[in-house]
Amino acid sequence: MPIETSQRNGYVVLVMILIALYIGRDVLTGDIFFRKQMHPCSDSRSGPTIVELSGDTDKKGIYYLPSHIPVRGFLEMAGEKKIEGVGAEDLERILVTGMTLDLRKESPGRLRLKLGGMGNARRLTLDMPMALNTVTVEDLVRIDGIGEKTAVMISETRSKKGGFKSVDDLLEVKGIGTKKNEKFKKYFYIESRR
Repeated sequence: MPIETSQRNGYVVLVMILIALYIGRDVLTGDIFFRKQMHPCSDSRSGPTIVELSGDTDKKGIYYLPSHIPVRGFLEMAGEKKIEGVGAEDLERILVTGMTLDLRKESPGRLRLKLGGMGNARRLTLDMPMALNTVTVEDLVRIDGIGEKTAVMISETRSKKGGFKSVDDLLEVKGIGTKKNEKFKKYFYIESRR
């Protein structure tokens, strides 16, 4: 039985209505604007800042942001405008990869913010480097190619040296040659000393 023109037109109108409802839902809830600013599909190696928002908020999650976004700017993008008990210095801090922002409700309309850092297991999962001078043996063995023996050797060498000054210092660890060092480099960074 052939489809009549009026039926075909009805299907086209129905599809257009469904598309409008789908897009309209995002516009009405504000999600379309929020997603545009969060860049959720960015590659962590190409420059965005990766942060985690947790606590008493419905916007929890891992966010891939453009570089040089201050805490205040990110929280405003997330729709959290009334942050009480947070110093101006913390609100103006520029977000860096691996930072965590934990929001907690103090009372209706009042939130507290605690800034911190992601754990090494989460960093590894997100393909982010870990701080070589603080990484634990337990975290080291999560890396493909580092067994318990090598992890202990890395920890012992780090202790003897008083900390690594460069990721290339891994070459001083027994069992790590140039080839392995090149493979492991992407997993570590040296934190700046203050």
